[in-house]
Amino acid sequence: MASGQPFSVSLAGGLDKSTNSLALLQTPGVATKLRNFEVSIEGGYRRINGYTLFGAGSSVRPNSSNPVRGLAIYADGVVAVVGNNIYFSIDGTSWLQLNKASVDVSGDNYATFNGRSELTLTTVEQCEFTIYEGLTDYGELVITDKSGANKPFLFYMTGTGGLSTRTFFAKQITFDHTKTAKFCTVHDNHLVVAGNPTEPQTLYYSHTGDIDNFTGTGAGSITLEDKIVGLKSFRKELFIFCRNSLFKLENINNSSTIQVTPITKNVGCIDGQTIQEIAGDLIFLAPDGLRTVAGTARIGDVELGTVSKAIQPLINNLAGNVNDYVISSMVHRDKSQYRLFYTDTTKNKSEQRGIIGTLRPDGFQWSETRGIEVTEIATGFNEAGIEKHFHGDTDGYVYLHDSGNDFDGSNILARYATPDY
Repeated sequence: MASGQPFSVSLAGGLDKSTNSLALLQTPGVATKLRNFEVSIEGGYRRINGYTLFGAGSSVRPNSSNPVRGLAIYADGVVAVVGNNIYFSIDGTSWLQLNKASVDVSGDNYATFNGRSELTLTTVEQCEFTIYEGLTDYGELVITDKSGANKPFLFYMTGTGGLSTRTFFAKQITFDHTKTAKFCTVHDNHLVVAGNPTEPQTLYYSHTGDIDNFTGTGAGSITLEDKIVGLKSFRKELFIFCRNSLFKLENINNSSTIQVTPITKNVGCIDGQTIQEIAGDLIFLAPDGLRTVAGTARIGDVELGTVSKAIQPLINNLAGNVNDYVISSMVHRDKSQYRLFYTDTTKNKSEQRGIIGTLRPDGFQWSETRGIEVTEIATGFNEAGIEKHFHGDTDGYVYLHDSGNDFDGSNILARYATPDY
């Protein structure tokens, strides 16, 4: 009988879809299949957690079976845009509609606010959120959506305890007469918006420290030479992601030195929903892969790097069919992970896909997800300083993301394969 020979392998490197089988003999710890696994920050691979209904057995959908268009962690709960309406919940068992009309400038108590007539929003699509911390209890939340049909929506509340003891404020922001916006961010005490369908190359910024005033001192607009697809405040600069280029806005608070500097005119961003900040860097999806924006040792200089070569076939498929997907992304800070989901709403939930990149000392290591339908995902810290994760789907449910041991009652089908030995 032939004798056996033990062979020890350290599981490291993550999913590799680009290297040929002979070269993989040199790295036996990588994976040729790593589905519904994640690279652990402690090393090795582990099966991913599942997701559970927000509100557990008493969970209530905010707006029937309308799809979830947006999610944001706010105060001690979550804001959900479902269908054409905006809602807030602390526990997932009841939801307060936020898009109300004619709210008094001094704010409404709960009963008055809840009884207001609905502010009609039109054909709402995937949303973006930004929070201006200011001096309010929980910050001021601004919402825009990719339809380009609605003005930015501003909401905030003050007070503690149950909702019945709080005061609510809500309004649409006018930045240039009847114009609308798709993208928003807060940068250096300004609200910055862009994406009006009639001028997709123009961004507007508010009065300093007054995010719903676009006519006061310090307000203005800038027109670029490329279509804007995303905005991100990073360090002391505002990065402007365009379809075929990337710019940065500097010195927004100094009218004599404010300027827009091109970073590159050869690399653009496919979808602004892929832009995230992780470990002191920005990551986004370009046509040739996931790239990072890093400040170099030279003051004011920027370099771009590709971090997804190991999974290039997956990226090529995503980039080549990007218009078929609803794309959303998040950063899981506890796990040093970047998660990107791309959902084809014409397919079953079991077929929906995503990728997870765990940042290790030698760079990102990747894995795949299968069976998580995500139309919007959110992560952030609530008012108690606890990191929370939520995602929503086409059926209008809101889930606790990365929670539990199954997919809301369905088994997690996970696969792992080593290179051929």
